[in-house]
Amino acid sequence: MAKAFTPGATLPDMTTPSHDPPRTPIDRAAVHAKLGVEAYSDHEVHVMCTVLHELYPEKTLADIPENEWLRAYGLMHQRKKTGWMDDATLAEKSRANEKRGE
Repeated sequence: MAKAFTPGATLPDMTTPSHDPPRTPIDRAAVHAKLGVEAYSDHEVHVMCTVLHELYPEKTLADIPENEWLRAYGLMHQRKKTGWMDDATLAEKSRANEKRGE
């Protein structure tokens, strides 16, 4: 037999983190749009998404303040210029450049 509700009884707290909806990962298309679709390659978007995920694993793009976005933007460019790319990415980029005749 089910227990009847007792007036004045406290109910369990349903707002604990285990009941919060899961946060969505940073949307790659939104990052590309914010960087500039015409100005940035898929590789640069990938590097930026990686930086954002490392710095702010629990945040969505909308949760990241502008000053933190600019910090991540600087790190993205630093990684591009310092040879952060792995061998597979370098090979892929080389093939793409060969196709374009560069």
